[in-house]
Amino acid sequence: MFSFDSATPRRSFLGRLAGSAAVLLAGGPAVAAAATRSGESLATLDDEWLAKLHGQYRQFFDATDFNDGFPVYYAYNWWKTMKDTYKASNADITAVIGLRHFGIAPGFNDNIWKKYKLGEFFKINDPKTKAPSVRNFMNSEAQGDLMFAGASIAEQVKNGAVVTVCNLATTIISQKAAEAAGLKMSPADAHKEWAANLLPGAYLVPSGVLAVHRAQNPGKCTYCAAVV
Repeated sequence: MFSFDSATPRRSFLGRLAGSAAVLLAGGPAVAAAATRSGESLATLDDEWLAKLHGQYRQFFDATDFNDGFPVYYAYNWWKTMKDTYKASNADITAVIGLRHFGIAPGFNDNIWKKYKLGEFFKINDPKTKAPSVRNFMNSEAQGDLMFAGASIAEQVKNGAVVTVCNLATTIISQKAAEAAGLKMSPADAHKEWAANLLPGAYLVPSGVLAVHRAQNPGKCTYCAAVV
């Protein structure tokens, strides 16, 4: 119910980003610089979230697209069934929601969703208004927002989940979303604002694919492709 309107606008959306993505992927030093303007090194970004992994049961949910919010639901359902089946405590379980590629939107707060018109940009409709969303309803526990009570990112983080957000995708998409929203700002300023408006419990990582690797090496997490 929270999907792109059709295959055609989705292909158009992907096409609009393809050119800029290719340029930025080729410009590794520039992308790295965007991550370190606040004084944080890429290694620091990578290490912080890894320190949050805990317990006997750890699984990484790989979200390359918004996918109707299912990456967030998969993490919640795994956590709940682990508790119900094995009587595990929160201390025993870490769900890692890995947001990368075109799946990064749930990692940012309502300020970013509203200012950069993320619902319009990503073709994500609000479940209540049915219009392009100007809020991150995946972080809401209000009735009617989510399929499952307790599945919001805020509630999952409270229960021990970790969220990673790809810095490479953030660098590219913050710039393109700013342009689409008609905002007059530099790519560096857009990136800085997005990085400052991550949800509590969400960590910017050098790249989403690196986080996938780091989560599994050496045997830290099992892997789940969070796709339908």
